[in-house]
Amino acid sequence: MYPLAHRLLQSLHLPAWGHDPRAVEREPGPAPQETSGTARTAIAAGDTASAVPRTSALRLLKVAAVVAVPALLVAAGLVALDETAGSRLQARLLSHAAGETAYSLAPGPSSAIRFPVTGPYDLRLGYARLPAFLDRLRGAGAPLLAQARWSLGLLDLARGGLFPAYREKDQAGLSILDRSGSPL
Repeated sequence: MYPLAHRLLQSLHLPAWGHDPRAVEREPGPAPQETSGTARTAIAAGDTASAVPRTSALRLLKVAAVVAVPALLVAAGLVALDETAGSRLQARLLSHAAGETAYSLAPGPSSAIRFPVTGPYDLRLGYARLPAFLDRLRGAGAPLLAQARWSLGLLDLARGGLFPAYREKDQAGLSILDRSGSPL
């Protein structure tokens, strides 16, 4: 027998491949049962269900732990290796999350709108200053006719710290057009 397997079986108190050196030859007849102090107390109290020795259940639990823990570690390692090579799990999760994001334009102010706070792009293009700009416009009497409404999926992504997908501009600016679409 392999020394590692033998030591493992000894630590589990299991017989080594059908041979138990601790076995004692007994006379034919019913085997005597060992009872612990708690088992004797349970039997005296009439509770025979809790008096059943639990050594076989503990052995089974130990064997399951010895087999399951390494198997789970190997499985986790294989998933991590596959994820670092191809990012399949990340792509699946993010594409699912992106599929639940949407926005639409609706009349009036939005009660759940979120504005960026920091970031070089948001600061450079003025998006981080939008709340102050909108407050000044409202203070001057300008009505807010329509604002974007985010789907619950998009709100959840923003609350979770992810940035909503957007088409990045390469330059900032404001174009003021007249009724015909010509620049003023």
